[in-house]
Formats: sequence, structure tokens, C-alpha cells
Amino acid sequence: IEACDLADIRHRAFGELSVGQQQRVTLARALAQAFDADPQRHAMLLDEPVSAMDLQHAHATMAQLRGLAKRGFAVVAVLHDLNLTGMYADDVWLLHEGRLLHAGPWQDVMQPAILEPVYGVAISQESSDAGDRPMFRVAQAATMP
Repeated sequence: IEACDLADIRHRAFGELSVGQQQRVTLARALAQAFDADPQRHAMLLDEPVSAMDLQHAHATMAQLRGLAKRGFAVVAVLHDLNLTGMYADDVWLLHEGRLLHAGPWQDVMQPAILEPVYGVAISQESSDAGDRPMFRVAQAATMP
């Protein structure tokens, strides 16, 4: 409850929560089950775990997941947000239309020339204030038919 910042809503019914709050509750449940597990025998598979969260909770959640990975847990997350992926991923598997196009360390896969054909927009990569991890932005929006 504390790790996922749920203390102030712990007495509310799940169905009354926003989707982002529901995501945090679901993660808290998974963390409670994983907390004492042997890291060598535990994996978390997550599909868009922060898609409906506000920025504060999205980054806190990604940091928690990265912490689990550092403890030895296998953490696999589907993300569409290039900046979250660039900030938190160790390895990236780039999928497009159900096929694996590229896989490897984030530095190798998170390149505009690799990402642009998949996302269909021009992407620029910039240095972040935090140091070694890049930030991405759409350099030119695609025109819709």
C-alpha cells in the first residue's frame, strides 16, 4: 500500500478507482506476492503498466520495477512511451505488426533510424539532463489521410 502510494484510497472499492489507481492496486498486489519470493525464480510480465497513470506515479512505478530487476527479478514490460523505455529499460525488444524487428541493449535499439519506420514519424534524440539516457521527441508529426 505504501510502496504504491495507495494509503489515502485503501478503503475505496476497486471499481470506484480511476484506471491509473487500479493499475497501482494491481501492481501492489503483484509486489505483495513477489516481495519474499526468490528473485531467481520470479518474473513479472506487464502490459502497459503505467499507461493511465499521472507522471509522478508512472515514474515511481517504473523506478520500482527497475529496482526489482536490479534485485534479480525478470521484469518484462510492454511500453509505447519512448521516453519511459529510454529511461528505464536495460534491453529493448522492438515489435512491429507482431514481429520482432530488433532486440538488444537499449543503446542499440533506441535509435531514431530504427524507431522511425515503426512509429511512422520523424524522431529526434536529445541528451537528457539526467546524463546517459536519451530523451525522444517527435521531430515532425505525420499527416493523417
